[in-house]
This record gives sequence, C-alpha cells and structure tokens, in this order.
Amino acid sequence: IVDGYAYCELGNVTVPELILNNAKGRYDKVFFLESLNKYVEDGIRSRTFEDAVKIHNKIKEVYIGFGYEPISVPVLPPEQRVDFILNLIK
Repeated sequence: IVDGYAYCELGNVTVPELILNNAKGRYDKVFFLESLNKYVEDGIRSRTFEDAVKIHNKIKEVYIGFGYEPISVPVLPPEQRVDFILNLIK
C-alpha cells in the first residue's frame, strides 16, 4: 500500500483514499532491501537504471513520511539476507 503512494506521486496521479486511509500504522517492521546495483532492461523491466534508483529512493522516503523506520537490509547473499531479517524479527 505504501509503495502505491510512492508510485502515485512519481506518476503525478491522485493518491486513492484507500491508500491514504490504510498506509499508516499498517506494519510492525519495514525491511528495505538495498539495491544489488545490477539492473538489466530486459523487456519486462522497461525502466532505466536511473528510474529504478529514483523509485527506490521515493519508496523509502514515503515509508519514512508515514512514520515507519525502514530497516536497511545490506547487500548479502540471499541466505544471509534471510538470516539478517529473521534475527531482527525474533
């Protein structure tokens, strides 16, 4: 839901009331995976790397704006990222 707010702002689209009414206080913790800095425009991903960075930063900004404190998950092998998150939710 919070991501949707960011996409609306980036697309200059009016944010639906559903998002405004349900984004705050929805999650106990928010994990924000840091970018792998590997990005390929492949027909499915039609945006540029610069667009992806802009979206990434906007989503983080919006979560903070809704009062969340995103926990950054560093670039690690997948198993270690999982362990990092699990250690914080125990």
